Amino acid sequence: MPVVGEFEVFGIQEALKEINDFDRVYRRQITTDLQQGAGAAVVREARQFVPTDYPLSGMARGSMIKGRSDTNFDLRRVDRGIKTLVAKRASKERTVTFTRPLYLDGRTIKGAYTQTVDFKARPFALLTAQQKDAGGAIYDHAGVNERSQFVQNLITYGDQPSPEAPRVLARGVGEAMPTVEEEVSKVLDRVSEKLNKNLRLEKAR
Repeated sequence: MPVVGEFEVFGIQEALKEINDFDRVYRRQITTDLQQGAGAAVVREARQFVPTDYPLSGMARGSMIKGRSDTNFDLRRVDRGIKTLVAKRASKERTVTFTRPLYLDGRTIKGAYTQTVDFKARPFALLTAQQKDAGGAIYDHAGVNERSQFVQNLITYGDQPSPEAPRVLARGVGEAMPTVEEEVSKVLDRVSEKLNKNLRLEKAR
C-alpha cells in the first residue's frame, strides 16, 4: 500500500533515455547521485515526522485493518519503510477492483466485499517518495478522504508531530524541497553537459 509524493522535472525522461543509449554506467551513476543527495534528504526529513511512540495505545496491540497482519503499526518498520525511487515510469489511467474477506463468528468469507478504485494517469517522475510499510501508509493518510472514529481519535488524542493528514511523507518532502531542488539542479547541469558533448560528437562525424 505505498503512498507516494512526486517531484518531476520537465523533459528529463527523454534526457535520461538518451544518456542510457550511449553510456549506461553514467546513467546508473545519475540514479545513485539522486538517491544519495535529493533522495536521502527526503527520507531524512520525512523520518522526523514519524512518531517516537505509538500515537494511540491501541495501535501497539494489533493490526489497523482486522485480519491483515501487514497493517500492524511497528515504529521501526514505519521508519524503514520510507524510501525514494528514481525515474518512476509514467502510468496510464486504469480501474482496479479489489476484494476483501468478511470475518463473521470465527469464519472467513472470502471476497465478501469488493471495491473499485480509479487510478489517474501519472506522468514520469524523476524522484518519488514512498512509504512501503502498509501500517505506515495508513497512519500517514488516515483522514485524507474519510473521518472514522479511529481518525477522530488520532487527531484528537494522538501523540504525534502532525495530527492532521498527511502526517509524514508530504511534510517531509516539503521540508526537504530546498535541498532537493539544489541536488537535482546539480544533476541536471551534469546531464545537460553530457548531452551537449554527445550532440557535438555526433555532428562532427
